[in-house]
Amino acid sequence: MHLLSASRTSLFGLILLYAGCTTISSENPLSDPDTSKADEKLLGEWTPKEKQTDTYLRLTVKKMDAPGYPAGVMKLILTPFEPDGTPVKGGTIRIGAFFCTELKGKRFINLCGRCVEGPAKLPAWEKLRGQGFSIVKYSATRDTFSHWHVGDETPLKTAVKNGKLKGMFQAAGAGGFGPTVRVTDTSANLARLLSNEETRIFSGRPTVLVRIK
Repeated sequence: MHLLSASRTSLFGLILLYAGCTTISSENPLSDPDTSKADEKLLGEWTPKEKQTDTYLRLTVKKMDAPGYPAGVMKLILTPFEPDGTPVKGGTIRIGAFFCTELKGKRFINLCGRCVEGPAKLPAWEKLRGQGFSIVKYSATRDTFSHWHVGDETPLKTAVKNGKLKGMFQAAGAGGFGPTVRVTDTSANLARLLSNEETRIFSGRPTVLVRIK
């Protein structure tokens, strides 16, 4: 998957980060951002573990410096690089926000709304959260950051079809990628479904980033 495609303005998924990846698209996050805690293992600069042969993105995660944001919300910065490791001349830097949720020992990222192009600043928190959320599963150690995109939307589709989860069906994005379900239910109901179906929904191999600093 071509990492640069992640620079499209929707935070499809963290990162987040890779073309052809599908996230859970939801009007509400998995948990209350006001009570979230920052995962400090994610702070720093990350690059794809696999050798890149085309332009790619590096991810920087920082503590949020925009006023009015909940304490647990973190800032992400996507910077384009050439395969030789030098920044793309004139490349567009994009800035976004996310926070983390833990469910039964599993960790998830709630990407908040859309990225903005630097040097623009993030909008007010209430405006950004009103754009909805993209959700992916992740795990992190001191030196590696792995995340899983949605590999099987069937549990989501079935739950919506059977009335167990509120949502709507939508067309996939360009190239047939992107979520085909938009969840409109509460955080609690979405979390309940994920607690039982996360292994199936987030199937497949993870995308792995390694720490630069």
